[in-house]
Amino acid sequence: MQLDVNHIEKKFGKRAILKSVNIQLRTGETVGIFGRNGSGKSTLMKILFGTMNATAGSVFIDNTQFQPKDNIARKLIAYLPQESFLPRDIKVRNLISMIFP
Repeated sequence: MQLDVNHIEKKFGKRAILKSVNIQLRTGETVGIFGRNGSGKSTLMKILFGTMNATAGSVFIDNTQFQPKDNIARKLIAYLPQESFLPRDIKVRNLISMIFP
């Protein structure tokens, strides 16, 4: 599988958070994204995962363009957000059974 990110841009009002971001990844590659606070790392991941729309640019998986509403990336891309998305009152063994039924 191949992921191609082409000229991704994101603006909030007049403020440009991402400018012409390009990435190309293949199955089996592990990538770390580093940068200062507020540099757009989480924004880029949200765009790739389909929970936020880009202002401009495109994302392709195996040469097929996807739209966030399609939820294709959620099935193909692993993403661990910095915000907790797990319930605090549940035990780990119960979480495992929820994730791996």
